[in-house]
Amino acid sequence: MNVYSVTLHNAQQAKQAVIALCEQIRPHLMAGTKVTLEAFDGKSREQECLCHSCYRDLARDCLLAGAQADEALWKESLKYAFYLATKDDPDFSADWKHRKPRMVPLIDGDGFIMTPIESKKFTKRLYAAYITFLHATGDARGVTWSPTSLGREWAALTA
Repeated sequence: MNVYSVTLHNAQQAKQAVIALCEQIRPHLMAGTKVTLEAFDGKSREQECLCHSCYRDLARDCLLAGAQADEALWKESLKYAFYLATKDDPDFSADWKHRKPRMVPLIDGDGFIMTPIESKKFTKRLYAAYITFLHATGDARGVTWSPTSLGREWAALTA
């Protein structure tokens, strides 16, 4: 499988980038190969920084299942809780199609592990909903949010 990728930074470069991409895939199409084009509106760096700040605040102020937990455990627990809360929501079911966790058997057959949910390719829209979920979860547990966790350093986190 060949993967062709182009990152667009403004509308002016879009037309030329798409034409160049068409030239790259033309031989495959002429050979009868099926080609799928996808546009991905990935999360922003600002959204990612805000989430990591939220994990720090949650780890500082809350217990996870009755015990102190680090940011990494909070992150994995929250992603799974968010998945459970939104997996059947029509607004997000397509987003979860390729991201849902799976149960994987251990190689000796003595148990299973759950694969992690990767937030690496969350769309901006899904990440915006995740941020709302993080804030609601923290608010319900009495978290004192830092300015970074509230997005005060960035103008538009969900744009």
